[in-house]
Amino acid sequence: MELDELSKEILGLLVFEESFVHICEECSIKDKNIVSDVLRVLIVRDLVRVFEERDDKLVAVNYVEPDEYKNQFFRISAKGLKTISL
Repeated sequence: MELDELSKEILGLLVFEESFVHICEECSIKDKNIVSDVLRVLIVRDLVRVFEERDDKLVAVNYVEPDEYKNQFFRISAKGLKTISL
């Protein structure tokens, strides 16, 4: 699977669960809309997992709305790790 440089950069930031705000702060592209769009594609391709905080624990969720990204956390999936390792 071929990924552009921004997708690879974002995946590299997600070794641990990270908030959308932190991803935007650390990313070379500062436009939140572009980061959101790339993140959405990575989620659809199963390269990123999404988590929500519930009872002080992070719980994986299957469906995510881009409008809710600010309340969620993201981590690279095993498939994502394999993709950037190639």
